[in-house]
Amino acid sequence: MTERDEAKAYRVKVIGLWFWPLAFFSGATWILMWRLPTASVCHFRDMWFLRALWFQNLTMFDQIKDLNYSTSQECVLFAVRSMLSLYTAVLAGVVVILACTVTDVPKADWSAMIAVSALMLVFLVFWDGFDDQVHGYRGWLSYRTYDSINTLIGKSLLRMVAAYGLVVAWAFQAIGVWHRNAARSDRQRTS
Repeated sequence: MTERDEAKAYRVKVIGLWFWPLAFFSGATWILMWRLPTASVCHFRDMWFLRALWFQNLTMFDQIKDLNYSTSQECVLFAVRSMLSLYTAVLAGVVVILACTVTDVPKADWSAMIAVSALMLVFLVFWDGFDDQVHGYRGWLSYRTYDSINTLIGKSLLRMVAAYGLVVAWAFQAIGVWHRNAARSDRQRTS
């Protein structure tokens, strides 16, 4: 095996070592939050910092008050979404840290990345919320007022993976630019 293949195998191994425990903790969190005392779980709804672990909790907090969910259900929703966001952020951080060793990051189309990022973040921050009127290709992904808490959490998990995937993509490109600039400056010094 070449040095490059060994480095790639090491990165895959480390990501796997982080992914599987975090996947287990995600499932365990999702299941155990339903069994914890309501007062303990409600800290995620009542404390701004814990609720802000997933930025969509801040907007959903105002919307969910008027719906027919119990206090316990609301608290579980905010707690699980916050913890899943934390786990996804940790995994994204590990991937970015390991990406610092990759020197051959392909160049991206910056205009496409900027457009996708802007559209996705504007949608997630300003337009995403409970909407029973959405139909068509993205109707299955929208939050419905009649969705169960577990369905809302599942739909949120898809949004988290997309948002943190975007963060990882931007980090890869920044690392690629840094490596290309470092290689260019090394070539200039040697010439």
